[in-house]
Amino acid sequence: MAVTTAYVELNPVRAGICAGASDYRWSTFRVHAGLDAGDPLINRLWTPSSWYLSLGATPSERAAAYVGWFDYYRARDDWSEVYGDPKPPEDRKRFETPARRSAI
Repeated sequence: MAVTTAYVELNPVRAGICAGASDYRWSTFRVHAGLDAGDPLINRLWTPSSWYLSLGATPSERAAAYVGWFDYYRARDDWSEVYGDPKPPEDRKRFETPARRSAI
C-alpha cells in the first residue's frame, strides 16, 4: 500500500499536469507532508492510514518521515511493487479463448 501511495501521488507529475506532487490540487501529498491540503474538501475527507500513523509519534515526525520516504521512491522510480510481474502467466491463453463445444 505504501508504494502505491507514492505512485498515485506522482501520477499528475508523470502526466505533466504539474511540476511536483504538492502542486496537484487533489493530491493527498500535502497532508501526508504535514502541509495544508489547500482544499477544504481534502482536509475533511482524508483519514490517515495505520501505515502513515506508524511513521512517527507526532504529526511532524510522520510528515518528515513521509517526505523522506516519498523522495526515496521518486528518485528510485521503480514501481514493480505496484505493477507486479509484467510477464503474463504461461497458462494465460487458456483463459483468453474459451474452448468451443459442438452442440449435441
